[in-house]
Amino acid sequence: MMCCVYLLLVAAMFCSVMCSSDVRKPLHVVVVIVDDIGVADLGFSVRWAEELARTHNATYALSGRKSPISTPHIDSLVEEGVHLTSYYSHPMCTPARAALMTGRYAHNLGLNFALVQKAIPGLPQDVSTLPQELKQRGYHTHHIGKWHIGHSTPWMIPTSRGFDTFFGVHGWGFDHYLKERDGCIDLWNGTVQFRPEEIDHKDHATNMFSREAIRVIKQHAANNPTEPMFLYLSYTAAHAPLEADEYYIEKCKNVEHKTRRLFCAMIAQLDDGLANVTNALKEAEMWENTLLVFTSDNGGLPLVGGLNYPFSGSKSTSFEGGSRVPAFVRPPARLNWKSKGVEYDGLMHISDWMPTLLSIIDSQESRKTEVKASELPKNLDGVDMSEALSQGAPSPRATVIPQEDIILNATAYRNGCWKLLLGSSGPLLLFREPGYYLLDVYRPDAPKSMEFIFNALEWLYAVIDFIIPPPGNQFPKYAINVQLTRLDDWLSNSGRSHLNTKNQRYDLLNARLHDHLPSVEWGKVGRVQLFNVCKDPSEQIDLARSMPEVVSRLHSELIDELKHYGDKSHPYYNPIQWATDDTFTDAPDGAECSPWLDANVDLNSLYTDPSKHYNNFAADATRLTYILAAISAVLVVFLFTCCWCVCSRCCKRNKGKQHKE
Repeated sequence: MMCCVYLLLVAAMFCSVMCSSDVRKPLHVVVVIVDDIGVADLGFSVRWAEELARTHNATYALSGRKSPISTPHIDSLVEEGVHLTSYYSHPMCTPARAALMTGRYAHNLGLNFALVQKAIPGLPQDVSTLPQELKQRGYHTHHIGKWHIGHSTPWMIPTSRGFDTFFGVHGWGFDHYLKERDGCIDLWNGTVQFRPEEIDHKDHATNMFSREAIRVIKQHAANNPTEPMFLYLSYTAAHAPLEADEYYIEKCKNVEHKTRRLFCAMIAQLDDGLANVTNALKEAEMWENTLLVFTSDNGGLPLVGGLNYPFSGSKSTSFEGGSRVPAFVRPPARLNWKSKGVEYDGLMHISDWMPTLLSIIDSQESRKTEVKASELPKNLDGVDMSEALSQGAPSPRATVIPQEDIILNATAYRNGCWKLLLGSSGPLLLFREPGYYLLDVYRPDAPKSMEFIFNALEWLYAVIDFIIPPPGNQFPKYAINVQLTRLDDWLSNSGRSHLNTKNQRYDLLNARLHDHLPSVEWGKVGRVQLFNVCKDPSEQIDLARSMPEVVSRLHSELIDELKHYGDKSHPYYNPIQWATDDTFTDAPDGAECSPWLDANVDLNSLYTDPSKHYNNFAADATRLTYILAAISAVLVVFLFTCCWCVCSRCCKRNKGKQHKE
């Protein structure tokens, strides 16, 4: 009997020692962000989205086709964690990444739109970033992949904003094989730009970034086994241009439409890449002490194969499809979360990760830090979700602002189940799983001519692909899409168009947020929209005109929240809003990829001379659309002429034979 008691005591002591030693191990953090992927583009979220549609009797959205995309590895990670089903980002690349890195809404950083070409702005220099906070807590910080939150000056790039190492791309992306965009190579190792002869044109970017992540993990395990690691793995997949290895294209051969098939292949390659990264963490004996966050930056873009079903809209729009994205968090067992392998429906925003991760880290006894748990960054828009996620408790967040862009003139605000859209939301289009046509749209209020227009787009896109190779073929398609939304507005007498139309404030190069607060414009269809997204997640039933009192209340609440930044005592008083798609004409060649401004330059001073700036996207889009339409018309005339000639010759031959007879 005494022997049994002795053995039990020894076993208990052994377990205690093992548990305490596990707690003393560093807590590693891996944040994976993917590009332009919607809720109908990943296995785990596809199943949830289809069930959401069935639950709300969204029979109007069912096309009879289900998403064929499979992500077995990512799905297995979700089973170990918490699937976030009411999770919002911002509807474009730059705003989402800025919020993730700072814990602040994009409009409080002035970065509401994607940085394009030779854009000047970036993260404000006086704003603390997540890697900077983690370095204070003893973390080794590594960034692999896409940055896209400013590179015009040296202090904007990743190694100046808290990362020990950087291997990736400064801008929006590149050709996944050539690593080029806009005529320059945008691939960097720290501050060193890759030379043309160093680029392997057969190595896909997803494989390259996964391989680099594995190298960093192995190196950290070998050199710093007792120190915590933060890895920010930002894949460029599945952002256009659509390119994938032949092996993955073959895996998706059952997908009917070519564009969706290529998109599927990029997702499959991403799934395998992430599997290799997590396997490396296991081999390095780091996985059991790793907290993994997975999120998309914004919704999918149906034009290039992405899908947000059953949500309306797409990337850049104010609708759910623009900013309600797939996300999950996988905690290690040592954190003792009650909620694992479950869906969490509490409201959450991408800016919440900064305070949430810092709170979790500061609660661990093993941290090596001089920073006290109470000394978190001040004035964050993000909220600490650690208790809600770990215990399955109600979300501490009651509201979220997915979009507040005074230059685009677009606002999205959610409070509970209510969602208010003001200004230029973008076209209300519900895209379904592609079949024969890429853009299978449910739109009950659309004129019949719209079906013909979407079908004609297929032919135009085919012409573009034939004439222009990727990635150059993306802009023409996008330009045509912009013109389509303009035409849609004209046909439906709507004011929703949100890119390069008279609804936008393109007279502003920069402006102060508090000087241009959103207003309620009842005069035109689509400028004020109200939805109950709990009952109507597809945003098909606009309640604005039948419930003006709710619109008024939500608008007042939103203004009160935004006015907070109009207080001169606030450290981020009335933040500047930048026209991030402006191009600085004096920038040298190669500025699309590398810093070109002096570190001490006053960015605001560069916006005083309008002659140095131009915003010609609208003109370029219109001009290019006319050119492509003309080319298409010429081709149609040519084909018609050829057919007429062939028919004429056949008729003449037949007449000749008859005459001889």
